[in-house]
Amino acid sequence: MKLIILQLLVLTLLSSITTIFAASLAYSNGITSPQRPPLRFNQNGKFKIVNFADLHYGEDPDSWGPPQDINSTKVMTDILEWEKPDLAVYTGDQITGDRMYPNATLYIDLLVKPLVDGNYK
Repeated sequence: MKLIILQLLVLTLLSSITTIFAASLAYSNGITSPQRPPLRFNQNGKFKIVNFADLHYGEDPDSWGPPQDINSTKVMTDILEWEKPDLAVYTGDQITGDRMYPNATLYIDLLVKPLVDGNYK
């Protein structure tokens, strides 16, 4: 089991490095994403960022976890509605690795629901 986890971590790291390298290479060659406009300050000269950190979706699914996940989703929705950020960033541990096998899609869907419902891109 430890070997599988180590292999997954190495693959994730290599994937991240490859993605960062490809993005850096594309940017240095003047290639930008046609689907996303560049980030810009608003008319007031401000750029608001909201950071959702260490939400740990999926903890203790047999007890307090599901109500906590629902509450976290509600809080994120409220923050997005109140603050209307220019950029939302997720950092840290967003889902808990325990008991995620075979499928973490439910937790990922809950995690991004406020962005999808708020029509953020």
